[in-house]
This record gives sequence, C-alpha cells and structure tokens, in this order.
Amino acid sequence: MKWGLVPHWSKHEDKTLNTTNARSENLIEGGGMWASLKGKRRCAVVCEGYYEWLTKGKEKLPHFTKHKDGRLMLLAGLYDCVLLEGETQPLWTFTIVTTAANKDFQWLHDRQPVILSTQSELKTWLDTTSQSWTKELSRMVQPYNNPAAPLECYQVPKEVGKVGTESPTFIQPVSQRKDGIEAMFSKQKSKSSQIKNSPTKRKRSSTPPPAPTVKSETMDSEDDVDGPGPSTPKKVKTSQQRTQKSPQKGSRVSPGKTTKPSSNKGQITSFFAKSM
Repeated sequence: MKWGLVPHWSKHEDKTLNTTNARSENLIEGGGMWASLKGKRRCAVVCEGYYEWLTKGKEKLPHFTKHKDGRLMLLAGLYDCVLLEGETQPLWTFTIVTTAANKDFQWLHDRQPVILSTQSELKTWLDTTSQSWTKELSRMVQPYNNPAAPLECYQVPKEVGKVGTESPTFIQPVSQRKDGIEAMFSKQKSKSSQIKNSPTKRKRSSTPPPAPTVKSETMDSEDDVDGPGPSTPKKVKTSQQRTQKSPQKGSRVSPGKTTKPSSNKGQITSFFAKSM
C-alpha cells in the first residue's frame, strides 16, 4: 500500500496533488474529495511513531514522536483502490488524518496525526457498517488527549530527511546514538579511567649511552682525513720537549705573595740571654 491517496475515479496518478494527509476539519464539514471515502473506507496506520521537523531560523531539525511506553502507534487514516489506465494491477493507497496539535506539542508544529490510543477508539474508527460519518467520529478526530498513554518527543539525526537512506537508528535520540554526544563523553570517561588505573611505567631509552671518548695525540681525527689511504701520524712530543718555556721578554708575570720571616726567634734568644 502506498502513502498518498489516489482516488478511485483517477485515470492517471496525479503527482501534483498533496494527498498524504487529510485535514479533520474537512471530514467534519463534509464535501470535497473525502466525502465519498470517510464513511466507508477508513483504516488504521500502524507505526512506531511519526516524524516532524522543527524550524529554527533556516535550519530544520527532525523530531520523532512515539508512545512513552513503547507500544505501537495507531493513526487514523482513509484508503482507496484504483486501476489506472495501462496497468494490470490495482493500486492501493492511503492518507493519514491530521488535526490541530495539542498544547504539549504546539512548540513542534501546529498539526499532528489523529492517534487512536484505545481499543474502543480503534473499533469505532474501523466500523464502517453504517457507511456514513457520525458525531462520534467527529469527537475522535480532535487533538490528542489521553493521560493514560502519554507521548514523548525527541530530536533525531538529520539523515532522516535524505532520500534513499534508511536505518533503525533514525528513531533513536541523537544523544543516545553510538555516534552521539553521550556516547562520545562515555568513551572519553572510559579512556580517562583506564589511564588512571593503569600502573605507571618508566620509559626506557631505546638508544644506548654514548661510548666514552678517548683522545689520542698520535692519531688524526676523521675530519682531518682528506681521502682514502694511510694517514700520517703526528709527531709525539717527548717529555723533554714539553718543558715549559720561560716568559718572553716584555711579558708581564704577576709575582706571588712573599711571607716575611718572623723576628720572634731573635727576641726569645735575647730574652734568655739577659736572664742568664
């Protein structure tokens, strides 16, 4: 069955008509294209919930509305069947009846589907024995008001609006998805706890300590080698050749401190000589 009702008198599918929804006000007032359907071709559309887009400036954020207890949602609808020209199989289509949004959902949109939340409502809506529209049906297509079966609404990913994309995660709240905000923070928290609980290990250097450098006066350094072949060793100075040279004439040499000899010895000797 296809969403978007095509009336039984159609010869071709007119895609310019917007028949995905049928306003409850038009059903109550009578007349129009729904007059021949509302009394005898009513149906219930079974779903988990419905999408609606919240407009914020230039941005449209998709939201999903469902029963809070997780039960399936039953929406009031109308259906029809037509055999289009050139086709061999009949085309079954349907539309969803909408009404004004209740006060709890006016922030999201001014309209919402007519929800059949009880067994008695479902039975009354599907009972077409009278082939007519009644006052009881008019009372049923009012804004949703059933405290015993509350609804919940939350934002879902923007991929919902992309044609050809389908995923069961599209009805999950953005914050609870595996790639959502809560998942991101929980992963970060898990990583930080693992780092805190893991023992601290001292890092070992992968490079060995440098070997001690030994200077030799008899060998040239690598930088002094001009090319291949044996290098000529430098002459080694002997201990006799390493004698310190006397300062050159004219150079200044700072003299060391000199200590004057003490004259106490003479004084002591003269003291004993006088006493003798």
